[in-house]
Amino acid sequence: MARSAGTDAALVIDVSLLDELYGAVFDDGLWPSVLTRIADRMRVQANHLTLIDEASGAIRFGAAGRLDPAATHEYERDYYPLDFRIPRLAAHTDNRLVTDADLSTETERRHSPVHQEWYRRHEIEHVLAGRFSCEPGYWGVVAFHRLRRAGHFTREDCAAAEHLVPHLRRALSLRLRIHAERGACATPGARSRRPALLLKRDRSVIHVEGSAAALLREACCLLVRDGKLDSGVPAVARALRQAFERMSVRDHNLYLHHGVIALRCPGGRLIRLDPVPVRLSEYAHRAGEADIVLYVDGLDGCRDAPREMMRTRYALTTKEAQVVEMLSDGLALAAIADTLQVSRNTAKTHLQSAFRKTGTRRQLELAALFNRLRSDAAN
Repeated sequence: MARSAGTDAALVIDVSLLDELYGAVFDDGLWPSVLTRIADRMRVQANHLTLIDEASGAIRFGAAGRLDPAATHEYERDYYPLDFRIPRLAAHTDNRLVTDADLSTETERRHSPVHQEWYRRHEIEHVLAGRFSCEPGYWGVVAFHRLRRAGHFTREDCAAAEHLVPHLRRALSLRLRIHAERGACATPGARSRRPALLLKRDRSVIHVEGSAAALLREACCLLVRDGKLDSGVPAVARALRQAFERMSVRDHNLYLHHGVIALRCPGGRLIRLDPVPVRLSEYAHRAGEADIVLYVDGLDGCRDAPREMMRTRYALTTKEAQVVEMLSDGLALAAIADTLQVSRNTAKTHLQSAFRKTGTRRQLELAALFNRLRSDAAN
């Protein structure tokens, strides 16, 4: 099963696998096939993914790849309560996977029902496992199982598995949110959602949620013209058009390559527009109707408003905007690097990129530019 050279992380994850993984977040029936593909890429006999309630320690969701569902159910019902290694995983850092030998001694494994009964029946010898935090109150556990004849997990295998963990974490977190949203929809008197518009990719308005319509009318920022979202403000219309133009479709799935749009409208209201693919939002159950959720928030009094305006107006990355903001607050480059936990060379690279995008040449010019945006947001 295993290659002697280990598993290359670059060969494990690709766009099609991510599409399948994130597609499973709102259809639990897809998880076994996704995990089977991951098992094949990782060259393992089987794998197992569980979502655990931190307070009670109970399993809230479980799925496996290349493993009989009856065996998965048997482990969760009979052997999970006996698995002494699970609490020990909490001592290890998130995203860092460890082998069975790191979690137990040979003597413990000789007397463990999990090892002597369940593992032996399924011919599992080597295990690579790890935990990761999900939504507050939940954490996930992933385990890769390998036969005795396949050999131990190599350093390359561990690196490839750790490369997968952030995607598994995000997928499980999204699944939690979607199931919570479905439960809220089924509950009478459920709390109102964040103001948002559900749109098709051509900007056709499918649904307006919460106070989004009133917020937009007050801001004199956006309007619905011929059933499509538009704006009479050139700067807003341009930013909105760019947000939709920078989308791409891969394997029939929608991706966004644009961040938050933050602009002050003629009505005096500062508005933040946050476009998110429907299938990665709380409205994933409406993916057949709409393509995009455009969240609408008022940013008056929000400290992040000038930074968002800087990002939108000059196409800066989040890190570049943070560097500019800290620079305007009087921090030296070394202090900025320490705050962002990056090297000084990396901070310098962000600064040079900000110079290029804003057309400035000196730190004082860049700080003055940011302070003008800060003054606009305050006024």
